[in-house]
Amino acid sequence: MKQLEKEHKILFKLYNEIESKIANKEYDKALKLLNELYYTYKKHIIFENNYLYTKLIKKYKDYDVVVNFIEETKDEINIITKMFERFFLKYNTNSQLVSYFKNV
Repeated sequence: MKQLEKEHKILFKLYNEIESKIANKEYDKALKLLNELYYTYKKHIIFENNYLYTKLIKKYKDYDVVVNFIEETKDEINIITKMFERFFLKYNTNSQLVSYFKNV
């Protein structure tokens, strides 16, 4: 659990750094951080899916309501992951990132 908490802090820190770089129009730096965020997130979500949710489902297997909640949460995280992957794949070059943020 502590590892997941630590990773969450790292992910939020990267996100905030990206936001700052974009606000300052430092798109090259934002892109580097976006790449770092993407791969850090992917590693994190694999661990979370394989460790946390599996462990929680086993622990609460006799409580259908809790297991359903855990599974719904996992499904929502998977949707967020797919959206993030689409964003990353679409805007993973500097020119695409600049174009996106100039139009926001």
